[in-house]
Amino acid sequence: MFKGFGKTASMNFSTVILFSRLDAPFIDVCIDGVLNASNKVVLVAYDRLLDGQEQTGFLNEVMRRHAGKNLEFRVIPLVYEMAQIFPVNPKLIANTRIFLNFIRKVGFDLIKDTSEYTLFIDGDEVAEPQKLLRWKNECRTKANSLMLANYYYFREPVYRADRLEYSPALVRNSSLEALYRKDPLRFINMQHERNDYLIKPCEKIEEVFFHHYSWARTKEEMLTKVKNWGHRGQRNWQVLVENEFSHEFSGKDFIHGYNYSRVPDLFDIKL
Repeated sequence: MFKGFGKTASMNFSTVILFSRLDAPFIDVCIDGVLNASNKVVLVAYDRLLDGQEQTGFLNEVMRRHAGKNLEFRVIPLVYEMAQIFPVNPKLIANTRIFLNFIRKVGFDLIKDTSEYTLFIDGDEVAEPQKLLRWKNECRTKANSLMLANYYYFREPVYRADRLEYSPALVRNSSLEALYRKDPLRFINMQHERNDYLIKPCEKIEEVFFHHYSWARTKEEMLTKVKNWGHRGQRNWQVLVENEFSHEFSGKDFIHGYNYSRVPDLFDIKL
């Protein structure tokens, strides 16, 4: 039995999924994981990766596979849209989070009138659909935001970390909209992305029904990832990736130093 949080109306939410072709092995199960539990699902993506690689063909194929479902897709030209709407300081363009924050705001605006809460996830975060639906039906909360626990994976979909993370964020729409009206640039300036959506009072949900495959990648996929993610300037990630794949998996990752155990491939993911 999942825990609830008081005698209030049951949870209802819509979902914003931020994705790119880096999420190709996971995006179909990501969509299917939240579809039944969500009032509506919106997928948002740029027309190219942040290093400039075009991805229109991949995006069109995802749309084709999921045609007829309760989904909406919004694809945005990468730099053009930003330049038209915000006077962005060129020095900030290198900050990948600006682009991620902005496109999540686009998704939120498309979905905020369809539910009480919005679930923000990425295309490599996959829910167990029956568990998520059951939790939604049983959850009672007065919180403005909820941190949802997830398992974390590295190298392959069968290597799971020995600790939980809390990446998916579920936020009350009225509270998030009020913050946006107060500070319109909030969605651009957030340094911690979804963690900055966690408006108090915030509940932490320890029951796990999400799986984050952030670093479950082939060598080539991992090299592309480190060229496009928000921390790309912090370390020499390419050297770390090359070194990682020069030997068998040691049971520890080079990002956080987590230890890993082997588990079943729950979603039959093929890298």
